[in-house]
Amino acid sequence: MCQVRFIDCHCHLFNIADIPLYATVEAAELGINSLNALAVALASRKAGSELYQRKEIILFFERSIEENIEFLVQQVEEALAEDANIDVGLTVLTPLVMDFDLIRPTFLDQLHAGDGLVERDHAAGWSGLDAQLKDRKGQPFRLMMPERAVLKQITRLRDAVTNKDQWLLDRQFKILPFLGYDPRKLLDTGLDGFKTLWNTVGGVTDKVKRSDPGNLRNGDVIGVKLYPPMGFNPCGSSPAEQKLFLEFYAWLSENEIPITVHCQKGSYSTQTNKIAERTNPSNWANILGTEYKWKHGPLEGQTTELGRLMRINFAHFAGEEDMDDMVDWTQKGGIDQNTWAWTIVKMLKQYPNTYSDLAAFDFSPHQVGGIDIYNGAVNALFGLLDKDAGGVLPDVGTHMVCDKMLWGSDVPMIISGNWLRKECCDNNESHYKYLHGLFCETVQRCKNYNDDGKRGLIRKITVNNAMKFLFQ
Repeated sequence: MCQVRFIDCHCHLFNIADIPLYATVEAAELGINSLNALAVALASRKAGSELYQRKEIILFFERSIEENIEFLVQQVEEALAEDANIDVGLTVLTPLVMDFDLIRPTFLDQLHAGDGLVERDHAAGWSGLDAQLKDRKGQPFRLMMPERAVLKQITRLRDAVTNKDQWLLDRQFKILPFLGYDPRKLLDTGLDGFKTLWNTVGGVTDKVKRSDPGNLRNGDVIGVKLYPPMGFNPCGSSPAEQKLFLEFYAWLSENEIPITVHCQKGSYSTQTNKIAERTNPSNWANILGTEYKWKHGPLEGQTTELGRLMRINFAHFAGEEDMDDMVDWTQKGGIDQNTWAWTIVKMLKQYPNTYSDLAAFDFSPHQVGGIDIYNGAVNALFGLLDKDAGGVLPDVGTHMVCDKMLWGSDVPMIISGNWLRKECCDNNESHYKYLHGLFCETVQRCKNYNDDGKRGLIRKITVNNAMKFLFQ
């Protein structure tokens, strides 16, 4: 096993070529939760000030993927350079690709009878769909729809990583993407369609190869990213979906392929009234508890809960607000068990291969009367770690929460945060260095760990836990 220095389990390297821009800006204008940092700036009636304030994230989307690889790597290097507790070795980044294929602008729902989407003229070298519309005089015309197939998106990413391969190796970095996938596609292609896509994009199923990042090449695809707010319930919304989704999760589990699933109320979506239903972690509690007779893998022929093998990361740990709501400070072991964060904690403690990252977590101190105080979410985070170490959490499983947390930055989304941008400007620090520093400061506040224990806890969250999730 190669020596690993640091792992970011949740970041992105997409740019504007990968984003359904019209639908995104349209959603912002309609008040729909979306890629706010980008969309609000572009759709705002106060575009001048908005654009300037959000220039960093807009420039990220404007740059080439190769340039953003350099940007992210250099920010990570700066964050780790002054930390004497960071060992030498490989740094692993797992950028998450988003599957936007089924996102369509709202105006497509308003087409006149007889209008619709039509295939382009393949003989002329085009592919994809056009919207067949009529102008005010009733004359037909076509509106070209952008083709942002997830296959093209991950191919662009892998090509960019290949172009930077030697540059990355010189700095001891490996970039190992996760393939974004909308499981509703299974209704058309079946599981074989996903397997074909997985093989086409360089997905690694060889268990020996994928057990050590030293065996993998830059650009190898090692996991799957699911984003329910894109329009699906992970449990399935029909008997056909339920059957296909279960087979899909089982195949990933049998092949020990890790899944990262969005699990926060703040989401990119064009249907805000469905976000909570689709993103609620109780969906995954139901999935993990489903009985399944394994067809392959280490449990072949046995019938167990899917959670025995499923390797999953609940991204964002339900978010800061929910984390704050979970911890009841009026009691020593007080926990509000009717929160998303506690639903995640139960799954972390109950199943062996469940994890949750802290991507885009707001660690910033709030000011009262000019004095910095730590916000409730941060207090809840180190409070959860202390309760976990002190053995005072409700007895819902045998695993420790500290063994299940993962580090994630959520670059570039985190760049858009007003609190982060302001502090970085004031301190002349990179976004990544500032964010990582606040995370380390939060761990230092834990009371049930001595100094060595705190260093070990940071190492667990930024390396050891991720090694188990991704490779072991």
